[in-house]
Amino acid sequence: ILCEAGAEGLFVGVGVNCNQRSFTAWLASRATSLALSLGGDIDRWRLLELFLGELRLELGSEDWKSGVERLLWRRGELVRFVPGGPDSGPAMEGRLEGLDPGGALIIRPEGGPPAAFAAGELLLDGASAGPGRR
Repeated sequence: ILCEAGAEGLFVGVGVNCNQRSFTAWLASRATSLALSLGGDIDRWRLLELFLGELRLELGSEDWKSGVERLLWRRGELVRFVPGGPDSGPAMEGRLEGLDPGGALIIRPEGGPPAAFAAGELLLDGASAGPGRR
């Protein structure tokens, strides 16, 4: 869980490493996944269903994806993002478009095709990539 306070309010993000088997060097000593902890692959759809049910997210007649996208912070805005997991790479900028059918974040770099990321961090304005600056 990541909480960031800003002039606009308090923003809370939740991420769960499900089936990730390895982490970058700077995360390896402090991160794990459900698959590593439980010794087997996790059904991400079932976990998401249970998670949203526990949060009692009021989706009305919307499916989970539409409901989460409606509430997605900075959707439609330019963002800075650091890919994580197998998609690891340098910080990038692009427009946050929403979620793909699997729940990965979709970011469209300026002048490029959209890309989906299952792990990573959205950076606050002006923040540089590095521990403590997310």
